[in-house]
Order: sequence, then structure tokens, then C-alpha cells
Amino acid sequence: MCEDKTKEQTTFSFPEQASVPTRSYHVMAIHWHNVGMDYDSLPDGVGVYQLYGDSEIYGPDVLLYIGQSEHLRSRIRQHIEGITQAYHIQNIRIRAAICDKSDRYTIESILIAHCKPSRNANCLMSVTEKQKYVLLHNHGDKGVLPLEMTNTYWVESEDPGESQESVSGVE
Repeated sequence: MCEDKTKEQTTFSFPEQASVPTRSYHVMAIHWHNVGMDYDSLPDGVGVYQLYGDSEIYGPDVLLYIGQSEHLRSRIRQHIEGITQAYHIQNIRIRAAICDKSDRYTIESILIAHCKPSRNANCLMSVTEKQKYVLLHNHGDKGVLPLEMTNTYWVESEDPGESQESVSGVE
């Protein structure tokens, strides 16, 4: 269910722009599957997921929540039961991907920080992985997620020795 390239290291260099440093990224390829409401077909392994549904505020078929779990199927079942009862959300759909246990928090926080789903309260302004550069590649039925995402902004903004102006080249 997941194309596992999480251990691959890729270096991007920008020779024509001397002010942009060369960085090595930890690349994680995530292959998303649209499981609709058939969460029983998911393996009960480690993974990340997206919940879509109709929102009274944002309209139909919007990204509502991004999560991760060590027991994917069980956690999604809990969400579905809780969301439909507490928030009366209609037309819930699920997209899920299996990933390495060690990467699940990093993937979740980068996705939440970029997409800012309305039902997520954590990681809206930051990511958990600030020690290394991570590049996410979203494949398959990825929903509203862009093809690529990275934590570069948050790694650099947390570095006290490097200002945002010097990183972006703005003076």
C-alpha cells in the first residue's frame, strides 16, 4: 500500500544561485489510497490518513482532518464514530497510506502545517521534525495534497544563527 523510499537521501544543488545553500533531504514517498468509507479493508498497521467530508462552514468535500496511528484501521473507526455523532458531518471519505513507524509523526505534522485542516488543532503553525530536511512526495489518490511538501521553512526558522532574510535571499 506504500511505496517505501523513506530511507533515500537526495541532494539538491543550485549552482546558479550562490545565496541558496545546498541541502540534503530525507525523501519520503507516500502512496495514498482512497478507501471511501471502507476502512475495514485497511491493514491495521502504522499509517497516516486524511478525512474528507461536508462542512457547514467550508462547504462540500473538504479536508477536515489529518492523523496518524500505529493501528490505522482502529483509529479511523474511532474517528468515524466520533465525528459523525459529535459534529454531524456528512459524506465522510478517507484516504490513507501505510508508512514507517518512525516517520508517522513527521509526515503528519508536515501535512497539517501545510494544509491546516479545520478539525486539527495541533501542528498548525509548526512541524515536529526540525533536525533534518524532509521532502514528502504524495502519490496515488492524494486528494487536495500537493505533489511535494517540505519542512524547510520550519527547520530554517528555528535556526537561531540563520535569519529568514538570508535564507530567502531577500535583503
